[in-house]
Amino acid sequence: MSEDKRKFRHVALEQLKLMLDFMEQHPDFASGTLRTLEARHQSKQLWGELAKILNNHRGAKKNHDGWSKVDTNCLKAVYAGAI
Repeated sequence: MSEDKRKFRHVALEQLKLMLDFMEQHPDFASGTLRTLEARHQSKQLWGELAKILNNHRGAKKNHDGWSKVDTNCLKAVYAGAI
């Protein structure tokens, strides 16, 4: 098993799909363009909301920082062709 796939072994496929759906509903959040002080606060709130949604499903349980790392690592793996 590749190193990138091991990072996601506790994150359920359903959770990844929910994350993708959430990102599609919040394109500014997904693209990382929320840069002002107010926008960063909004981004943190959205990560908290997303963490609650994802933690209510079978799979990994993480705080907002943990889920943001999954998002970052998942994007790197997709671009590298690992997933």
